[in-house]
Amino acid sequence: MKEAVARKEGGRGRILVASALAISVLVSASFVLTTAAAAVEVAAAETGVGVVVAAETGGGGTAATVSIGEGLVNVSETIVVPLVIKGATEVAAVEVNLTFDESVVTVVNCTNSSFEIPPQDPPYDRGPGWVRINAGQVVKPPLNGDVKICDVTFKAVGRGGGKSPLHLTEVKLENMQMQGLRIKTVNDGKLKIRGGSAWGIPALGLSGVGSSLAAEGLVVAVFVLCLKVEGLRRKRKR
Repeated sequence: MKEAVARKEGGRGRILVASALAISVLVSASFVLTTAAAAVEVAAAETGVGVVVAAETGGGGTAATVSIGEGLVNVSETIVVPLVIKGATEVAAVEVNLTFDESVVTVVNCTNSSFEIPPQDPPYDRGPGWVRINAGQVVKPPLNGDVKICDVTFKAVGRGGGKSPLHLTEVKLENMQMQGLRIKTVNDGKLKIRGGSAWGIPALGLSGVGSSLAAEGLVVAVFVLCLKVEGLRRKRKR
């Protein structure tokens, strides 16, 4: 009878240790996958390439491209995303409607414009999930080449893992005679808040070395706890 009980207790101990190892592997795998995904997203964000949308609007001038960047932002922190014109020809005025997911991010500032009259900072023409950005030249000559409409500062207001597209709509370029200029393409962007979860395991809310140490600490803590429980079982058996 005692031998049967001992075998039963020993079996439970082995199952407990095996479970601890399985949890350790799962947590470690989750951390690796989350870190790898974040690295891919950072690399994608650094390219500054968004969704290309055909436009071909306006009449005169060489066709330009209007683009907004993309990136990753920490929870409750801010990120600066450039809004630019590539290949501008005699641009004296610009108007852009920027839309986003207000449950994920919000626009805080519009700064560092190449235009004589920069966009309002902060934008006053706005509503739920959108802001209208205007800029122009009055005394100074029109702009050519690569032109910065402004740097848009966003603040992350959502939870980790949240994503927001940055859509550019109703984009208009004009020359000094208030004639519309051609827009060849409009490049949308996107933002993501760092964090989230992998395989249903809550994110640790850290990055880099801190996240690695936290993940390893969690694995060790679970394993040590299981060993302590097994030790108590053996003492009771004696």
